[in-house]
Amino acid sequence: FGIPVVEAMQCGTPVMASKNSALTEVVGDAGMLLPTFDGGAWSDALEVMAKGGENWSEKGLIRGGQFTWSSSAAPWLEVLKSTKE
Repeated sequence: FGIPVVEAMQCGTPVMASKNSALTEVVGDAGMLLPTFDGGAWSDALEVMAKGGENWSEKGLIRGGQFTWSSSAAPWLEVLKSTKE
């Protein structure tokens, strides 16, 4: 699911993640999504984040705030309730 990424965003830490998994849904546009095995892209992204510009911390705080334990558990609880005999 990407709990470490959500926790980082909730702390205001700028996020970079691989663009090949569920992390794309978690990060959305609040962080940089990069090709997993492209070292140059990761290096360039680190430089861009270090220089600032887009406010990745603020974007992450907003996006991270959309994830709570309650909202994450709700769909699972509904499935469990619906299978109850």
